[in-house]
Parts: sequence; structure tokens; C-alpha cells
Amino acid sequence: MQACVTLRGATSTNPLTKSRLTGVTVRTRVVRARAARRARAKLGRGPDPAPRWVGELLARVLLAVGPKGLEFGRYSIDYHYARNWLHVQARAS
Repeated sequence: MQACVTLRGATSTNPLTKSRLTGVTVRTRVVRARAARRARAKLGRGPDPAPRWVGELLARVLLAVGPKGLEFGRYSIDYHYARNWLHVQARAS
């Protein structure tokens, strides 16, 4: 019984759970924003790329603090779904 109480407490404070106001997870907002930026960049409307050293530094930081394990899998599925959906919407219009 104690494990259930602890688990409930952990999930209620987890930043990846659904927002009480919008019902959208943090991961969902990140995925939507990244997919939209990628779509704009693919059309040539994105900003100039950062220097290579900035990209390498950012990659190291994201590797250290980014999603891992099952959460990375969920993020990856959400991102690819959103990317493909935006691609289909762009082709349809």
C-alpha cells in the first residue's frame, strides 16, 4: 500500500503529467514546437544555423539532462507522429 501512495505522489508532481488547465503534457508542447520549427526550417523560413561548436555543446547538455529510457521513447513517438502529420497537412494544402 505504501508503494501506491508513493507512486501517486510522484506522478502528481511529475512535470510530464497533464496540465490541469490545458490537459496537455510538457512533452506534447515540446514536440509540437519542435515539429513546427522543423517544418519552417525545411521550407527555408528558419533562422541561420548555429556554429558547429554550439550544436556539439547543446548535444552534450541534452544527452545529460534530456529524456531517457521509456520517456525518450514516448517523446520520439510523439515527435515523429507530429512531424509526419505536419508533412501530410502541408502536402494536402
